Order: sequence, then structure tokens, then C-alpha cells
Amino acid sequence: MGEERLAFIRKLVKERGLNEKDVDDLEFVEFTDEKTCLIQEGVLLGMDGFGYEQNEDGEYEKFPHYGKVIIGPFVDIYSGTSVQRGTLGDTIISRGTKISGHCRIGHGSLIGEDCLVGSFSIICGSAVLGDNVKTGEYVRVAPHVKVGNNVNISSYTNVTKDVPNNSHVRGNPGKLI
Repeated sequence: MGEERLAFIRKLVKERGLNEKDVDDLEFVEFTDEKTCLIQEGVLLGMDGFGYEQNEDGEYEKFPHYGKVIIGPFVDIYSGTSVQRGTLGDTIISRGTKISGHCRIGHGSLIGEDCLVGSFSIICGSAVLGDNVKTGEYVRVAPHVKVGNNVNISSYTNVTKDVPNNSHVRGNPGKLI
């Protein structure tokens, strides 16, 4: 798997180049209706995510990020939050979602409509939150996990597995209650 992934990375970089940006760069951010959004001071948007593959010499080669951050209308993002752009696809924050301060939204994640994300929460890369998901503070949703619609996640919960619609999750690891 590592050799195939490394070959894929090298092919992409050769074809597209490595477009690295270390800090907030609105070149990689798209608002569907910027006038309706509240983006507080100190929010970082559009930076690379953390992705590497170890090569034959034991060195790490960066996985390139070609995606964007797409922010829907009526989205509020509070100070201290970072939203990474996607690798091959986009990171999407949908209509009406509110993200509290000091959160981390990983590369390629999708947050549905009308979600509330509590402070200090982490939505890891490629995770999906359905519509109307509410998280408490210090919630972590693991990479590639899918959380259904109308789900409540209690504070300090570590969501490591997919969660069905209309559920409530609590604990570490998160369990349905």
C-alpha cells in the first residue's frame, strides 16, 4: 500500500505541482454567500492538512492538497478555529452551520446543514457530519467516520465508528445511548 500511495503522490505532484501554503490563504476558500456569514477574527481558512508518506529512504513526502474550503450561507465560525482545505476533493461546511471557537476541521471533511459544533472539537479529515448534528465541547470525530442526521454527541465524546440517524452518542469511545 505504501509504495502505491507514494507513486500516486509523486504522479500528482509531477502533473499538478505542489501548491504549498503555510497560512490562511483565501485563494483556496469559496463562499456561496459571504455576506450572510460570520467569520470571526483569528479563524484560519484554506491551509494544507497534515498528510505524508514515507519514502524508500525513510523520509516523508508531503501529500499535496488541491481542494478548497467551501462555506455555505449563514455559516458562523468563531475565533481560533482552523479549517483545512481538501486533498483531492473539497472541505465543505454547509448552510446554517455554527462552529464555536478553537475547533479543527480536517481536510476533506463534510459538515451538513444546521449543525452546531462545540468549542475545542475536532472533525478529522474525511469525516462526515449529517444535517442537524449537535456536538458538545471537546468532541472528536475520527477520520472517515460518518455521523447521520439529527445526531447529538455529548461533550468529551470520541466518535470512532459510524453513527446512525436520530441517535445520541456519549463516552470514550462513543457509544449509542
